[in-house]
Amino acid sequence: MQKKEKREFKKRLNRRGSLKSEAEISNSKGLKLLCMTAAAVLITTASIQLAPNDTYTNPGVDYDTNFVVAHAGGALEEDGDELNYLNSLEGFYHYYAEGTRLFEFDLVFSSDGRLVGTHTYEYLDGYSMKNRIGYQEYKNTKIAGKFEGITEESLLALCKIFPECKFIIDTKEKDPTAVYYRIIDLAKQQDLDISKTILPFVSSKDMLLDLEKRYGFEEIMFTNYKNYYSTRQLLNIVKEFDKIRYVHIFPIDFFRVDIEKLNQHGIRVFAHMDKENFLRTALDYGCTGIFSDNISEKDFKEDHYSFLAKKLEIVQDQKMHERKVEMFYKKKESPELEF
Repeated sequence: MQKKEKREFKKRLNRRGSLKSEAEISNSKGLKLLCMTAAAVLITTASIQLAPNDTYTNPGVDYDTNFVVAHAGGALEEDGDELNYLNSLEGFYHYYAEGTRLFEFDLVFSSDGRLVGTHTYEYLDGYSMKNRIGYQEYKNTKIAGKFEGITEESLLALCKIFPECKFIIDTKEKDPTAVYYRIIDLAKQQDLDISKTILPFVSSKDMLLDLEKRYGFEEIMFTNYKNYYSTRQLLNIVKEFDKIRYVHIFPIDFFRVDIEKLNQHGIRVFAHMDKENFLRTALDYGCTGIFSDNISEKDFKEDHYSFLAKKLEIVQDQKMHERKVEMFYKKKESPELEF
């Protein structure tokens, strides 16, 4: 018997090993067709759900809004290479001059219990979370051999000198709340109001409740990168805590979180764009902010705002925008920090 004939013969056998009746053959074909139809419907439905909307609800942004967070203080170039995760003062000054007003810094405790800027001890050879650097040594060490790393002192100095900015603090400490407690205590010692300049980066309800008891921050950014909550869970959290005005997500969430529903509640969704290549995708899915290593606020408004404005159906007045750009990007000299 040829292979083709064998295959045809097997098709005519039922589970008992005997030949199928005409009714069984007919039912088998019908079941196969039904399965194929159901699969096609599921694929089509999933494709529709995964596809971005033509337009999204505007959660309350316009041209004057700040859209970019400088990730780890912003990347800088050195000898033709882009250096990320610097957490440097030079990064702050560079991106501030380019219109950026939102900055994320990574802070961890030094060996003597003070806060220093590092993501996972990049640029600090011989040190790690298990073998921490001392505070004074950190201050005396140039990041990547050239740049001045952020410290708890310089962070509060920036809060004082640049009240128009917001500083988002991330950490790889197991207890992120302890980092905020340290910042709060230092600010109280200096009688410094950080309720508007520090934007807590919160990943759980417990952390929200702890910070709420400790200090009256004006706004909160809730990050989804540790727990990957569903749309329903995120909506329940933002409804319960009205200080949450921003949600931070990673690109995987474009396809699993309904950004439109968050927009409808006035929540701005910021996408984590370590690299540029997904930026337009983030805006296409209704995000109204990004975390970026190397895109400044000026870059965003010049290259991407028009695209976002169409998504949000914002009426644009080009001449007014040009006047605002001219005024907004007048460079401010970087002052010496006093602490």
